Parts: sequence; C-alpha cells; structure tokens
Amino acid sequence: MSFSIGEEVIFEEERYVISEISKNEPRRFRLLASTSKGARVEWARENDIVKISRYTTPYDDTAKY
Repeated sequence: MSFSIGEEVIFEEERYVISEISKNEPRRFRLLASTSKGARVEWARENDIVKISRYTTPYDDTAKY
C-alpha cells in the first residue's frame, strides 16, 4: 500500500497525519495527532497504519438527497 506525507491514517484506533516517511528499510512513518493535552507523536511501520476508508471507498449517498 502506498502512503504520502499529509495523508490521514488510523493507528491504534486513532486518527493521525503522516508528517515524515523514513528513507531506510523497513520504512517507518512519523505520525502526528492533536489531543486535548497537546500534540502526540508516534512512529509506526507500514503494516501498523490503515487508510481511512471513507476517503478511499466509494459511497453512493445520493438517495439521501
């Protein structure tokens, strides 16, 4: 799967933004989140993060309107 800087992802059931991608293998992703206590920074491997499906999966909601 492909990820890019600025992309929102899910890590450990929370939403983060990718701020950096390591150049060395295994690739690691620096993740940022905003919390009520300030910023949270985590490093995760590619297998540990998930794309947010509502951004990547088509959903037909025209019947609602």
